[in-house]
Amino acid sequence: MERRDFLKTSAAGLVLGSTPFFNLSCSMGPHKLSKIGVQTYSVRDLMSEDFEGTLEQIAEIGYDQLEFAGYYGKTPQEVRSIIDELGLTSPANHAGGLNSEEGLATAIEAGQIIGHEYLIMASLPRPASYTPPPRPPEGQPYERQAPVYTVDDVKQITDMFNQIGETCKEAGMKFAYHNHTSEFVEVEGGGMMYDMMLEQTEPDFVAFEMDLGWAVEAGADPLAYFEKYPGRFELFHVKEPDGAVPVGQGGLDFASIFAQSKQAGVKHYIVEFEGREEQIAGITAGLQYLRNLTF
Repeated sequence: MERRDFLKTSAAGLVLGSTPFFNLSCSMGPHKLSKIGVQTYSVRDLMSEDFEGTLEQIAEIGYDQLEFAGYYGKTPQEVRSIIDELGLTSPANHAGGLNSEEGLATAIEAGQIIGHEYLIMASLPRPASYTPPPRPPEGQPYERQAPVYTVDDVKQITDMFNQIGETCKEAGMKFAYHNHTSEFVEVEGGGMMYDMMLEQTEPDFVAFEMDLGWAVEAGADPLAYFEKYPGRFELFHVKEPDGAVPVGQGGLDFASIFAQSKQAGVKHYIVEFEGREEQIAGITAGLQYLRNLTF
């Protein structure tokens, strides 16, 4: 059996952590992770209706950390006041506009107020060579076409990442990139895009948030990446390959993955649930599962 198949089908689980990789209550025996984070996209519908009330529910469930995906119209000062009151921290934000000077400056200023350690780009920018297909006649379906990236496109993207990361470092923060499945494709003449991104970015400036669910769905083996690029994966999105299934209910072997946390370099473990229904129930089930996970 392929190792990635084992990871995907073996029944095990995961626990979220913070800066300590795990609580070493004893030098021998199983480990558990201490703090648990959640991506607010998991409760996006609720956040848009009642920002503060939804964060209160997250705190009551037992989460310790938040990774934001925008602030839903709240100012950074308001966000900081709310999370301080709830005893939560926010190590990261999926921020928009990082590829513009103004957008990056705005995100850094907000992050410094709220207390983010990381600003994260959530998906690939379109390549410079991309030309969108023409719109079909009215009434006809619009077929989306995935961009095709060239070696030059990837180099432009990684150069941008390094520049963003250098600016973030000067501000006392770090830039990170979050994957989907589209990065795990071969670029003609260049190899696997995700590998190229890792190899062409400076570790001091650029970290990676590995979305475990998307990576395994794409056929990647997280353990092989930790071995090949140790220390580069400072955040995990803890998610099943079917993101609409709560963590712990999709068969992904999180325990085997987290056993290699130190090699990966992970500092923050962030639960993500992509289901549209029962969003609070989804993140609650994931947390309960993770609280009991040992590895």
